[in-house]
Amino acid sequence: MLSILEPQRIRANAGMLGAVVAGPGESYFAALNLLQGGYPIPIDKEHPLLVFDLDDAAQAHVTRTLVEAGLAQEEAAPLPPRQRGEADGAYAEGIGLLGSYHPDLPSCVGLLIGRIVFVHVNNCASASSNDPLGTVWISPRPEWTPQHYAETVCHELTHQALFLEDMLDPLFADRDDEPMVVSSIRRVERPYESSFHAAVVAAALIELGASLGSAPITADPGDGLVESVAAFRAAADYLTPRGRELLSELDVVAGRAAVVSGGGMR
Repeated sequence: MLSILEPQRIRANAGMLGAVVAGPGESYFAALNLLQGGYPIPIDKEHPLLVFDLDDAAQAHVTRTLVEAGLAQEEAAPLPPRQRGEADGAYAEGIGLLGSYHPDLPSCVGLLIGRIVFVHVNNCASASSNDPLGTVWISPRPEWTPQHYAETVCHELTHQALFLEDMLDPLFADRDDEPMVVSSIRRVERPYESSFHAAVVAAALIELGASLGSAPITADPGDGLVESVAAFRAAADYLTPRGRELLSELDVVAGRAAVVSGGGMR
């Protein structure tokens, strides 16, 4: 398992931020609510709050994350009533599937994600941001299976874990410039940090797929990860020691993916 998703590490990081910002024994979400304004997260919950009603705050969050990702500012729309029920059930099954990656990973979803907004957006399946942390949105399609939900939640959980880790133990060196690297997921050039995030997500999806006995169905990240890792290696001075540790983990996953792809099993 990637170290960034190890449940013990997630708990330690979340607990550290809660204690440092909000006080001893206080929760991660209590800390986020002090650090962030405009979209507070209910703090006394073991699982994410599932939001299906699209208010102004949710709409603004969707728009902001699309802009940050360099995508068109699509208007978010509420899910139809029938799809809401289907999404709720398939999401619950998907969370259960995460346990095949690690039995404690489903509980970690509730540690880092306090709110999931379900909406329909034409050009993106999900997104989150480092401001605000703790909120993600998902745009499910009617044909999605529980594995789609498992991979989508894993995708956003990985981003959230990376954002938190970068706050506590920076991953990226303080540089004035930032090279462009081809993203493992979108396969277009993006800034180094964004593509590094994508590479870690790609590796997490590959490992999740292996635990489920199938290739990822929301992305085909194997070849893209190999290409991205080579680019990161060529510019490793943009990473801190912790960032280089993660890069070494990506190297291992990319090597496995290359072997599997070469054997015609993907």
